[in-house]
This record gives sequence, C-alpha cells and structure tokens, in this order.
Amino acid sequence: MAFNRTSLLVSSADGALREITVDPGAATAVICRRDGGLSPAEWQAHIPELAYQQTCH
Repeated sequence: MAFNRTSLLVSSADGALREITVDPGAATAVICRRDGGLSPAEWQAHIPELAYQQTCH
C-alpha cells in the first residue's frame, strides 16, 4: 500500500496493482475523462429528487 496526494496504490496477493483516486477533484476529472457525465436520463434514473445538473464540463 502506498499513498500520494490524490491516490492510494494497493497491491493484491497476485501482485496486481490498483490505483484508487481519493481526491474528489482528481476523481471527478478521472471519471469525466473515462466515462463522461450523466445524461439527463441517467440523472433521472439515479437522482430523480434533484433537478438535472451537468456533471462534466
């Protein structure tokens, strides 16, 4: 296990390394770059009680 300012590195028993982003700003950037933001339909499906907001710019 190792830490830096934005992530945690974890080694599993088979030697594989996994990086887990823990800084909210960095996590948002990674998610937006990898997956894009929620569409209005996805927002409605998961967060129907709140008005839609664009999640990635």
